[in-house]
Amino acid sequence: MARNAGPVLTQWLTRLTFTYQASPNTSFSLGLRNVFGTAPIASSAPLPASRTTNLSAALHRVTRHGELYLVYGDANALNTIPRLLLKYVRYVGAQKGT
Repeated sequence: MARNAGPVLTQWLTRLTFTYQASPNTSFSLGLRNVFGTAPIASSAPLPASRTTNLSAALHRVTRHGELYLVYGDANALNTIPRLLLKYVRYVGAQKGT
């Protein structure tokens, strides 16, 4: 019977997400993600185990003439990026979707 002599690499992903619809026009979400372990790599020498944590939050509000977005962090990053983004989309003329 053949045996694999390569190292066993394991990663754990833990996620916690909270989303709240405050009104028909307002929503809030909060996300926490933690990755722990050794990532698989292409070379024969494994990297040391690592732990990364990411926190992200978002607020979305629909107003009479547009939409407001307020976002902290980046849900796709391994570690929390201290970034705050404020975005307002104003609709001129017809309503959205027409």
